[in-house]
Amino acid sequence: MKPVIFLTALALLLSCKKETDTCKTWMEAQIDEVAPLGRSQTGGTGRPEVRFKVSCWFSNSCSNIHRLVEKRNGNTYTIRAEGIYDQCAFCATMLTPVSTTYVFNPPAAGTYYLKWEGLPERTDTVRIH
Repeated sequence: MKPVIFLTALALLLSCKKETDTCKTWMEAQIDEVAPLGRSQTGGTGRPEVRFKVSCWFSNSCSNIHRLVEKRNGNTYTIRAEGIYDQCAFCATMLTPVSTTYVFNPPAAGTYYLKWEGLPERTDTVRIH
C-alpha cells in the first residue's frame, strides 16, 4: 500500500507546472512621499550612505514597489519607482501605501542633488565630506 501512495504522490508532484511570471505586470509607480532616515557608515569605503523611506500609493493590495532606479546626470540623481502588479492574486481594491528604503551611496565626497519622479518640487541636497 505504501508504494502506491508514494507513486501517486510522486506523479502529482511531477505533473505540477512551475509558476511563471505570466501573472506579473511591471509598471511605473509614482513616488508620493520621501522621508530621510539618516546616515550610516558603509563597509570598506568609510563614506556614509544616506537612507530615505520612499512611499508609493497603489489602487489595490496586489501592487508593490519592485525596485528604485536612479539616473545620474553629473551630481544630480533622479530616482524613479518601478511597480509590480500580481494579476493572479485576490486583491482588495483600496488605496494601499507601500514603502521601501532607498540607499544613496555616493561615489566620492561632494555635494549631490536627489530628485524624485512624482515629486517635481522636491530636491534633497546631500553633502559628503
